[in-house]
Amino acid sequence: MQPTIKRIRSASARIGMELANDVFSPTGSVIANKGERLNVRLLHMIRMHNIEYLYIIVGEKINPEEYLNIERQSMIQFSEAYKATESEVKKSMQGICQGEKVEAHCFFEITDKVMHSLEKPEEILKYLYALRADRSTTFTHSLNVSIVSNLIGTWLHYGPAQIKELTIAALLHDIGKTIRSYHPEQDYHFHPLIGHDLLQKHNYPASIANAVLFHHETLDGTGFPMKIKWGEIPEYARIIAIANFYDNQTTGGKTYQERPHPYKVLQLLERDGFTRFDSTYMNTFMKRIAHYYQNAWVRLSDGRKGKIVFINEYALSSPIVDIAGELVNLYSRKDITIDRIL
Repeated sequence: MQPTIKRIRSASARIGMELANDVFSPTGSVIANKGERLNVRLLHMIRMHNIEYLYIIVGEKINPEEYLNIERQSMIQFSEAYKATESEVKKSMQGICQGEKVEAHCFFEITDKVMHSLEKPEEILKYLYALRADRSTTFTHSLNVSIVSNLIGTWLHYGPAQIKELTIAALLHDIGKTIRSYHPEQDYHFHPLIGHDLLQKHNYPASIANAVLFHHETLDGTGFPMKIKWGEIPEYARIIAIANFYDNQTTGGKTYQERPHPYKVLQLLERDGFTRFDSTYMNTFMKRIAHYYQNAWVRLSDGRKGKIVFINEYALSSPIVDIAGELVNLYSRKDITIDRIL
């Protein structure tokens, strides 16, 4: 049966139905987007705002129970792919450290595999944030940074060859921490140099080895190990630095309750990022993150729950949140912040 658009009363709407157009509240804020499937939360919002009619796509029978399990199944599928990929990262990195020959393209294939475990690669941000933190290791962190770097390269319209090199460099950025003689207290500020020398020894491209060497350098020259400034930091290293910061904040070594949510990370970048990171890459990253979470449900610091309906392009960490028809502008309401993304 060919899908068609049908106008129905909202009282007749059922879980799993697909919306044929955007749904707006009486104040003009977006309640639901075209293509979204109705769930309990959306039906509640639609009826709460007294939306009388909806336009839905019909043509195939929808199993509501099956739809409700889609998100859970996607998370399970991603977690399984992620866990298997993490094991490959560990095995390959340890192989290099033990003198084995591991071709650079193998590392790209590792990340590419987990990137394609989802239909929409950008959804991976949501799943990375939701992963349990008690398994956080150098290998999981390296995988996360390579995934985020891959996304940034895509957003910057890099070609396939650049995406591949950037992804490999990001996956290997902390390989200096995986050698047997590494001691965090003594060697932390030298791990980029250790990793660089290891990759040079294995004849990895200079673009990859240098990205590993310089990923902790900052634009103001306060980074390490070389303390170089703006023009001397390679392009890939600048991108990896942003991805590294984001993952350290949102996943690395923290319990779910302790992790800053992505909008908190945007706030940190707005406050401190312009002296540390490349502003062009950082702005691209911040805008993508902010817009990715538009229409997400959040809990505010005053305990109320609402939906992000508008992104302030001049203050990306302070969106407008719709709380039962009341629009709360977090830029002007300094006493209220986002407590958690739901």
